[in-house]
Amino acid sequence: MYGMVLGGAWLLSVSETAIEVLHHPSETFEFDSVVKLVQQYGKQAAHAFLENALQTPPITIRRNVQMGDAVAFQKAVPGANPHPVLPDAYLLHGTNVKTLPGFQEGWFHVQDLASQFCSLAVGAKPGETVLDLCAAPGGKTFTIAQYMQDTGTLLAFDLQPARISLIQEGAKRLHLHCITAAQGDAAVYREELPKADRILCDVPCSGLGVIRRKPEIKEKNPAELAELPVIQLRILETASQYLKENGTLLYSTCTVLKEENEQVVRAFLRTHPDFEAIPVLPELGAPFDAPMVTLLPQFYNSDGFFMAKLRRKSKQQKEGK
Repeated sequence: MYGMVLGGAWLLSVSETAIEVLHHPSETFEFDSVVKLVQQYGKQAAHAFLENALQTPPITIRRNVQMGDAVAFQKAVPGANPHPVLPDAYLLHGTNVKTLPGFQEGWFHVQDLASQFCSLAVGAKPGETVLDLCAAPGGKTFTIAQYMQDTGTLLAFDLQPARISLIQEGAKRLHLHCITAAQGDAAVYREELPKADRILCDVPCSGLGVIRRKPEIKEKNPAELAELPVIQLRILETASQYLKENGTLLYSTCTVLKEENEQVVRAFLRTHPDFEAIPVLPELGAPFDAPMVTLLPQFYNSDGFFMAKLRRKSKQQKEGK
């Protein structure tokens, strides 16, 4: 078929086995991204990605397990349907989530399935010290706090001061008390921060994986986006300094481009021999049993997403004992 892909100003010929550029007036992020998708994942996967990008995304929510069990939740939020993939994930129908039953009472927060996988992969446990370094608007922070059973210390930071209130207001609505939100630049080391058992490093990225939610992403300047891997690596290197021995760090993005994902993680590992990559969520099997996981939107009708899990080696491991 012929069609305008992602609403762009260039024309593609798209079939099940081929994506051919027929016309493009200039080099754009949109054009560059499609070319990279084909190069990195093949024509069929790129075609499926583009088809998904034209669809309306589902409304996926996370049940607040601190409020009660699943039976009580279903009574409080009668329109929620259990997601078939992940426990405590539900699908909703409706456009204004804030007016739905149970929202104001704190029974749930909106969170895409891919981000719920990410929150689970952090591996936070009750009583631990956890850092979420690029946290706003706070969806992953809220889910991590629930895995911690609202105990321990969860410090959530964002570069933009105006976005801190989103985390604070969400935590208050969800009755979560272990979260402390503050402004902070994830690329700048702060000596006053505690050493952490777990760290989430959900870095700024091109956002290609959420383009169906944010179509304005296709208007981004390719020159600015080319600088992202440098920033991402700097944030990862800074974050690693906060991690305890045997602690784990999850690096994540909402893009599927390898230069922002695998290539950043491999660059970090080359210069940090005291870290090792470990399986992201081995208990879930493939594709989560690898140290680096890319979720293409067509897998679960989720956002496109990437996760890599790193562990700081123990002293004995570093000494080869």
